[in-house]
Amino acid sequence: MINKPYKLFIGKDIDRTATLVAGEGFDVVSSDIANGEIVVLDKNMQVLADSDTYAHSDKIYIAEGTSRVIDYTDEAGNALVARHILLSDPIEGKRIRKVAYRPYEAKAESTATISAITQNIVAGTEYVLRIVYGDIEEHPGQFTQTYRYIAKDGDTSTDIFNGIRARIAKHKGTRVIASGTTTLVLTGKPVPEASTSVEGIDPFKMVTFDVFFNYVDNAGHWSEVAVASDHVVTAAEFGSGNWEQIRDMEKFELGYRGVTNRTQFPVIKPDMRTVNGATYDVLVIEYDTAYRSPDNSYEKETSKQLILALETPESDVSTTAQYYIVQETLATWLASTPYGESFTNVEANTTITATAIAGLTAPVKEAEPVTAITPGTGYTGTVVWYTATDNEVHTGAFEGATEYYAIVTIVPKEGYSLTGVTANQFTFAGSTAATNAANSGVCKVNFAATTA
Repeated sequence: MINKPYKLFIGKDIDRTATLVAGEGFDVVSSDIANGEIVVLDKNMQVLADSDTYAHSDKIYIAEGTSRVIDYTDEAGNALVARHILLSDPIEGKRIRKVAYRPYEAKAESTATISAITQNIVAGTEYVLRIVYGDIEEHPGQFTQTYRYIAKDGDTSTDIFNGIRARIAKHKGTRVIASGTTTLVLTGKPVPEASTSVEGIDPFKMVTFDVFFNYVDNAGHWSEVAVASDHVVTAAEFGSGNWEQIRDMEKFELGYRGVTNRTQFPVIKPDMRTVNGATYDVLVIEYDTAYRSPDNSYEKETSKQLILALETPESDVSTTAQYYIVQETLATWLASTPYGESFTNVEANTTITATAIAGLTAPVKEAEPVTAITPGTGYTGTVVWYTATDNEVHTGAFEGATEYYAIVTIVPKEGYSLTGVTANQFTFAGSTAATNAANSGVCKVNFAATTA
């Protein structure tokens, strides 16, 4: 397998700097770009507009602001400040060979479930859970962990599982987490050496295992325990765009950037740009680039990759977010290239504009409380009732001569957002007062006391 050289650009979850608008030159970009901000530049090193196509610029550059700020004075004595920028090779539209886009997919640890024991449980019988791991390549042979429990008089299947769970919980070196009640559920633990630090030297890996549940028979042999159904092991899902994966790509990329020192300690290298705990959507552009042969007699081509990892926003995507602007700009330009490849463009969410919310019926003696509002454009909502005197949750029919209030939680539908909602925007018929904070769908709705 041949690994293509690549440059990695890692965008943070931030808004676009206001001055970085279409047509601005590299001088403005270098002075105003933020740490972790991604900008698409045209062939003249000016900010590419989101409507620009291959006809406007036959090649583009990707620029990323880093944490390093440079202060210097030019020959005329002018003090200048600029941010160190990572810049891609020129990406010519006619030389693009492949575009792949993959949104973030969460990782999931390997699991195994052992169902209830169906055979007779005899006091003094030793039950043995053997876990065989497949992810420890360095171990000579199979690496296993074994947990034992000796049945006592009157023990049930649940008692045996509880005993094994207790032994796993006490084992500091265990590589699984045991849970369940009437079943025994095993879940792989995150590998701490590979999943706790951006500066860690171990590559990302996940625990993989198989399980064997046996008992020691009268002859001293291990025999398989009879259970209600065969156990099923679910393989670990590595996902896509997890921060550990982006960190590993960033570490491997250092050599392509010329950071090859491994003898001076501490190793001198740029600050890591990956954010611990962040999630990323990843775009890969594979393209050819031309170079001259050593004797300068002819031109050759080699294949490279540009990898763009955009941190997925924690909150709603707006049109000011760089996540939205970068994807919109690239989608337009890529779709217009001779290769003709585009990728799914993110859509900015629409702010919920509703004011009068329907479906919340005022309390009436002996009436049943409503638990949901009437869905509207871009939203649904739930309702929880409280008695005003003690702020306790109320269920069942309303009582007489009692004051109640409701907490209504407005939930945006896909494509809609609470960002931009104003304070006290929402009103409810029959209420005496209704309040909500700005950018929030949690409303407190007060009503007059019910009749006696």
